[in-house]
Amino acid sequence: WGNNSAALYYNYRRSRFSLRVNNENRHFRHIRENSTLRYEFDGVEYEKRKTGKDSKEDIDDNSVVISFQNNNPDSYLYNVEAGGKLDRFYRNISQDVFSDGHDFSASTRLNTRYDNYWIRNYFEKKLGNKGSSGTLLANLRYTHFNNDYHSAYREYETGEPDNPFENHYDDYRTRYDAIFGEIQYMLPQKKWGQMYAVVYGNYKKSTYLDTESDFFQKNGVVGTMLQYYGYLGKFYTQGSVGLNYEYSKTQSVNKPYSKANPTARIRTFRYLRRNLYVMLGYSFSTSLPMISQLSETNQWRDNHIIYHGNSKLQPYHTHQIEAATNITSRYFDGNLSLSYS
Repeated sequence: WGNNSAALYYNYRRSRFSLRVNNENRHFRHIRENSTLRYEFDGVEYEKRKTGKDSKEDIDDNSVVISFQNNNPDSYLYNVEAGGKLDRFYRNISQDVFSDGHDFSASTRLNTRYDNYWIRNYFEKKLGNKGSSGTLLANLRYTHFNNDYHSAYREYETGEPDNPFENHYDDYRTRYDAIFGEIQYMLPQKKWGQMYAVVYGNYKKSTYLDTESDFFQKNGVVGTMLQYYGYLGKFYTQGSVGLNYEYSKTQSVNKPYSKANPTARIRTFRYLRRNLYVMLGYSFSTSLPMISQLSETNQWRDNHIIYHGNSKLQPYHTHQIEAATNITSRYFDGNLSLSYS
């Protein structure tokens, strides 16, 4: 078990150079997982009682980030950052199984590897005298992901793991490249609040490498949005409206998706006392299925229980209503939230 981090900073006039490194690892050797499964498959009811034995789980997360920043507080700020993240997860659960009057053993294995590399540029420019005419912000980011995945489930007579009578496994790899860009104009703060105008876009390509069938997905979004933050009477309000054009093409779906969709979100807060407020909100959005949701590669939980996606999923709209209240005091904090979508 370990959690290690280090950071180095060097300041030179208006510039700062930085290096940040983080390592986190957790290795377990005595995990025991007990479970009872009851389900019906092909008209037959199954029940299995599984008693855990000493098993292994390893989690290793590592990251490194380097950055450069140049800043003139009354005029501009520029920051460029490059980094990498390497995550590993391994889990091999062994169990004794009793089912239909028979005793045997089972193992469930999950092994994933996740690599992420990125470079990001951020620029901020104050217009007029110290921002009297507003502020211009821009962000551009490229990111790359690699993901390797292995899932397996075996059943065997106790003491004979090399001769399983049930043996199921799946492997896949995904590759993901994306570019994100955004330009935002922020008006000066007024008594009635503050407004932002945003133009954004992104392009993503995902490649799914499967033991049985490979496929890819390409997504693109271009959109614009107006945002408002401020007080309307006694109500503090956060709101946005926008329009985006989305394009998606997936190898497993014959017809590409191409459509302009509106977006909207509003939240309003009312302070009943200094330490108590209530919030009401509504949002409308359109979501595109991720490549992991489209994949029909199996994740094995039992010889008749698997998780997998659906390659025929289509983009979908979501309406969400939410409500919340929060209270704070010297002795406790309390929060209650409800949402429906």
